[in-house]
Amino acid sequence: MMKYFVILGLVFLISCSSLSHKKNKTNKKTLSKNKVVVHSIKPVKKTSWLYYSLGSYYKNKASKNKIEKKKDLLLAIKNFQKAARYGKSLDRIYYHISDSYYKLKKYQDAITYAKKSLKKNKKWLKPYLRLVNIYLLFRNHSRAAQIIEAYLKEDPNNIRVTYFLARHYLFRQRDFKKAEGVFNRIIQTNNQSMHLDFYRSYSNYFLGYISYLKKNTAGAILYLHKAIKNYSENKKAVYMLANLYFVNSEFNSAVHYAQKYLDSYPNNRAM
Repeated sequence: MMKYFVILGLVFLISCSSLSHKKNKTNKKTLSKNKVVVHSIKPVKKTSWLYYSLGSYYKNKASKNKIEKKKDLLLAIKNFQKAARYGKSLDRIYYHISDSYYKLKKYQDAITYAKKSLKKNKKWLKPYLRLVNIYLLFRNHSRAAQIIEAYLKEDPNNIRVTYFLARHYLFRQRDFKKAEGVFNRIIQTNNQSMHLDFYRSYSNYFLGYISYLKKNTAGAILYLHKAIKNYSENKKAVYMLANLYFVNSEFNSAVHYAQKYLDSYPNNRAM
């Protein structure tokens, strides 16, 4: 009887051992199936585009966050300079560095990089405008004029910049002769620029204004009529005509143009 119980005990132990072995195998299979494979993260490839994008990000961020403006602009410059090492799109990269220095009020550095941008692309307007803004800031009007003239050698058909130069000669440098020459050039242009009638009209208006300053009232009136013919909505020309006719004691014409001016402002009857 004792032998019988010993045999039963041995059978029980062997069966438990077998079950435990099978369970361990099953667990190992389950673990191997559910095993998470961790892949190594590849580092981002450093390229000109990466640094240019980072520079643009920090520059845009600086315009929205005044507290960290200086820090963000310096980070923008640092990344743009790294992008420049690759030698691609240098005209744009140098311009953005110039613009960032301008916003930091480091004007000499802004001038340096604007000039570098122009060496890479003489036809791009933005670096010229950056230089003009800096020279105007320091009232260096003659240098600003030279920059505008340099741009117009590259793009002589840009009517907007030509008009800007004429006004610059007139109001900032008080050089009537140069202003008259550029205003006449606008009037005589044959290109199909947008708003050409507007620029021709105001060129005639300012030629009339110069004639008035030279005490040539008859010449001024002639230019002002041309201005209105070019662009009937030129209210400045209408207003000036009313005043000149009044000064000349030509009251019928003065009243006519005064009324025309008032009609353009129906809610404001004062003149």
